[in-house]
Amino acid sequence: MSQATIAAIATAPGPAGVAVVRGPKPVRSFGLADRAARDRAVAAFAENVWGRLPSTVDAALAAKGIAADFTAAGDADFGRLQKGKEAVQWIHRRTNDRDIYFVANVRQAEAPLSFVATFRTVGEPELWDAETGARRPAPIWSVKDGRMELPLELAHGTSVFVVFRRDRPPTQLSHGTWLTEAARPPRAVAALDCSTGWTVRFQTGRGAPEGAVTFDGLTPLNERPEPGIRYFSGTATYCKTIDVPAEYAERTKHALTLDLGHLHDIAALTVNGKDLGFLWHFPFRRDVTDVLRPGKNVIEVRVANRWINRLIGDEQEPEVGSWMRKGNGPLLLREFPEGYVDGKMPKGHFAFTTCRPYTKDDPLQPAGLLGPVRLVVQRRERVRDSDVP
Repeated sequence: MSQATIAAIATAPGPAGVAVVRGPKPVRSFGLADRAARDRAVAAFAENVWGRLPSTVDAALAAKGIAADFTAAGDADFGRLQKGKEAVQWIHRRTNDRDIYFVANVRQAEAPLSFVATFRTVGEPELWDAETGARRPAPIWSVKDGRMELPLELAHGTSVFVVFRRDRPPTQLSHGTWLTEAARPPRAVAALDCSTGWTVRFQTGRGAPEGAVTFDGLTPLNERPEPGIRYFSGTATYCKTIDVPAEYAERTKHALTLDLGHLHDIAALTVNGKDLGFLWHFPFRRDVTDVLRPGKNVIEVRVANRWINRLIGDEQEPEVGSWMRKGNGPLLLREFPEGYVDGKMPKGHFAFTTCRPYTKDDPLQPAGLLGPVRLVVQRRERVRDSDVP
């Protein structure tokens, strides 16, 4: 920091007669002339300004008697994770009549994360799905000391917008808690295993078998014995018929979720001919309450994987064309193989490229629908006083 900057800060007050200084505490001056004396002057100024300030934003707010804008609390394991800022991250913005908080589970573990979130605002709370845009009233919440508390559960890698309508203040009972009439998120009571008996059809022209192939279990494509499947890259269509008991299909009592487990790398789901959109991140699941019916139901999952496995598969075949290498880089095409420019692929090759970044011994990548696939049955419940945070 220069002497001129010190002078400017000391003589140019900001709002309310206080100079606003941002940035880390300076440790030395600029330049070499009379450096020792200048460094001492900077150190004295820095100690006078930064030395009297709280070390963190939370400490600064606490010193002013201002509660944190957002906190998250859970069990001991949650506390350990959150201390390192590894579990929940958030951001807040305000409009004329709303407070909007974006809350995300950034924990690496695949298990869902449950916690009680506290927000420095008061208003009617809503939960907006960050992926689909669906909105619903928060079923359970409380008002304490001018702050809102909501229990939240976020699956791995998911997030939610928590929106408070300041123009609609919450109605409070004498004990400071108000519960909506809406049912709370349903709780799982059963799970039907759907991991066996799938038929799979592969995109044509990619080296895989023609027609349907029966999978007794959901083996990763890259672990199958058939070379055409093991090295397959493209879209594989999985199809299965499941039988849903009539008692589980009662929509007023149960909610149904189709959980595909793990898959690589992206999928499109269709149930009874109804397109339910793409699934592109874990957890790979969809609410199927409104599309399943008692008895037989047809599930179709189209899974697309990356190009890597087919490139490695082509490396198993005899080399075609002329290639060159620059330094330690990959092989680059020098001359196209005979007939390629006329649209004729060399025999055994399905992913010919002008660059060969993989060798025949490179590891294959996980591919296809891995499961386990489950139909999760959840019982709808009303909110109880014991659910209040």
